[in-house]
Amino acid sequence: MLSARTIDTATKEAALAAITQVIESIAEILLISGISATDACQLMRASTVRVAARELGDETGKASKSRVAIVTGLSRSEVSRLWSKGKENEPNTKIPKQSRSQRIIDAWFDSPRYLSKTGEPDLIPVFGRSRSLEHLVKLHGGGIPVRAMLDELLSIDAVEVDDRQHVRIKSRVAIHKGIRAASLNSLGTRASDLLQTLAHNLTNDSPFFEGSTFVCDADAKSLPLIRREVRSRGTTFINGIDELLHGISAKSKPTGRKSSQSGRRAGVGVFYFEERPSKSNSKLANKAKRKYLRRLPGRNRI
Repeated sequence: MLSARTIDTATKEAALAAITQVIESIAEILLISGISATDACQLMRASTVRVAARELGDETGKASKSRVAIVTGLSRSEVSRLWSKGKENEPNTKIPKQSRSQRIIDAWFDSPRYLSKTGEPDLIPVFGRSRSLEHLVKLHGGGIPVRAMLDELLSIDAVEVDDRQHVRIKSRVAIHKGIRAASLNSLGTRASDLLQTLAHNLTNDSPFFEGSTFVCDADAKSLPLIRREVRSRGTTFINGIDELLHGISAKSKPTGRKSSQSGRRAGVGVFYFEERPSKSNSKLANKAKRKYLRRLPGRNRI
C-alpha cells in the first residue's frame, strides 16, 4: 500500500541499483528503436501518474491529484496536465493479439486434420486446396499471402522446407527477430510479464514462481551448444506447459451459461541470458537467398 509504505535508505539504494539495471536495458531498446530520451521521460512520468492513481484508488476508493503529486514527487500542475489527457495516456490493456505466425503454428498443432497418427504436427505441402500451409494461412493468416507467411516462419526458424516443397514444423514457439512491430509487441508483453511477477513477489506472501540459473565462467566456444540445448529443452518444456494450461482451461469452462467471473490471463515464461562482451566483433550475416517455390501439378499433395 502506497500510504503505509516506508522504505529505509539501504532498501531505497538497493531499489535504485536494481532499477538502474532495468533502465539500462530499456535505454538500449529506446536507442535501437529511435526513441528519444525526452519522449521516454514523458512516457515514464505519465506511467508513474497512472500507476500511482490506480494504487491510491485501490486503497481509498479515490485518488486526488494532490495525493498523486505527493507520492510521485511531481508538481501538482504536471500531474494535472498528465491526468487531463485521460485515455490518451492509458496503455493498451487488452490481451495482446497473437502474431499471425503464432496463430498458424497453434492451428497446426491443435487441428486434428494437420496431425499425424502419433498426434504430432504432420508434414504438409506448401500449396494445396486442403491440408496444406496455403489452406492454414487462408484460415488463420488474416489475408497474408502464403509465400509471405512462409518467409516469416522461415525467418523465425519455426519450419523447414524440403526439396518436394513440403513443410515440416520445428517449434511451437515463434521467436521474432529484427526491429518489427511483432518483435516489439512480443518484447513489451514478455518483459512486462516478467517484471510484474518480480514486483508481485516483492510485496506478497504468496510469491509466483520465478527462477533462473547461470554460470560466471562459461567458455565462449560452449555457448552455441548451450543455446541449442536451452532452445530444445525450453521448447519441450513450453509445449508441455501449453498442453497443461489449455487442458485445465478447457475442463474448467462452464458447459451452460457464461460465467460472470471474467477470465484472468495466466502463463509461464522461460528465460535464458548471456552477458555480452564489451566490444562486439560480430559481422553482418549475408542475407540468405530466397528459395524459389512454384506450384507443381500433382506434387503438392501428400
